[in-house]
Amino acid sequence: GLGGGSSDAAAVLLALPVLAGRNLGLDALHALAAELGSDVPFFLLGGTALGLGRGTEIHPLPDAPRLRGLLAMPDVAVSTAEAYRALGRELTPPGAGCDTRIVEALTWQLGLGFSAERWAESAVNDFEEYAFGRHPALRRIAGKLRRAGARPVMMSGSGSSVFGIFERGEDLEGARHALRGLRNESFYLVSRGRYRRMWWQRLMGHLSDEKWPPRSRYAR
Repeated sequence: GLGGGSSDAAAVLLALPVLAGRNLGLDALHALAAELGSDVPFFLLGGTALGLGRGTEIHPLPDAPRLRGLLAMPDVAVSTAEAYRALGRELTPPGAGCDTRIVEALTWQLGLGFSAERWAESAVNDFEEYAFGRHPALRRIAGKLRRAGARPVMMSGSGSSVFGIFERGEDLEGARHALRGLRNESFYLVSRGRYRRMWWQRLMGHLSDEKWPPRSRYAR
């Protein structure tokens, strides 16, 4: 549930044209990404974004602050297909729309000084009802993160990883202690600008400029 395969696919789409001397526009890359997988287009942009449809329609949002998080990775396997069947809905139901009020509220929160506490008020993952019921250990992990001060606490995608966002470093260290014996990793939220700078640094020496998507110095 961490988008590992999707991010790898996006990495190939961003780096291969540069190394091969071919410049592809963002629209062309997005079309290729959408064919490869629902989550791949997001990783062409990075930062905070709204995904609609099956996840291939991406709308950039104001970035969340550079907060720290803790990711717990239990030895539990959750089947995405089974999770969708348990919800009793299709990936994108016919005629499905988007509640624009939720989008507007999220955008305002981000633009007016988004905090982890406000995020927690609206953060929902529909898969948790199924996954937590089938694997009680996931619910216990989420409870430990909340008691340590994490806001919000959510399962990532269809699971089974669970993460919490912390505004205080000492709370994160307390959560790490509470989860001792369980594989966990700390992380930072990465802004769109930082995401792109990381790419420019990785491809340094092969780029013609610092534009997005990355452009090859070998292109003719």
